Amino acid sequence: MRVIKLGILSVVVLFGLITAMSMLLPSQVIISRAIDISKPMDSVYQAVANLTRWQGWMDNYDAATTSFSTPSKGKGAYIKMGKVRVDITAIEPNKMDGIWKSADNRPLAGSFNFVSSNNRQTVTVQWQFIQKVQWYPWEKFASITSDKVLGPYMEKSLDNLKKLLEDNQAH
Repeated sequence: MRVIKLGILSVVVLFGLITAMSMLLPSQVIISRAIDISKPMDSVYQAVANLTRWQGWMDNYDAATTSFSTPSKGKGAYIKMGKVRVDITAIEPNKMDGIWKSADNRPLAGSFNFVSSNNRQTVTVQWQFIQKVQWYPWEKFASITSDKVLGPYMEKSLDNLKKLLEDNQAH
């Protein structure tokens, strides 16, 4: 009986320690990537703001499982790519905000920011996700891996966007 009590007490204390340690982790995680594209602002902005153009640069884009709203740009527009749905919630001259929803994950706030250089021939595209996590220790510790999971996908997509725009002289 003493061994069982000691085992239960140990589990409770261990859970308490893990929970206390997880409280030191932030409740909001920002995953961000940026790239410079040597094109005018309007070309870059249109490639991102018009959801039908994502086919040309979004990594893991599958046209067979993708559908769009009509219209496909502006506030209220959405794109469904497989299990992921992106709803555009706000659009400004230098920013586009959206909510990324997946069937198996909590929604993420995502945004694209566009910053033009002084010569107006280079645009920095900054893409970020904001992940809000609850106090649960497993959520807090899992949020540590978010950058490793989303980061490479974001980098590849931004690289594709840069290649699409810089290699295509028609835009």
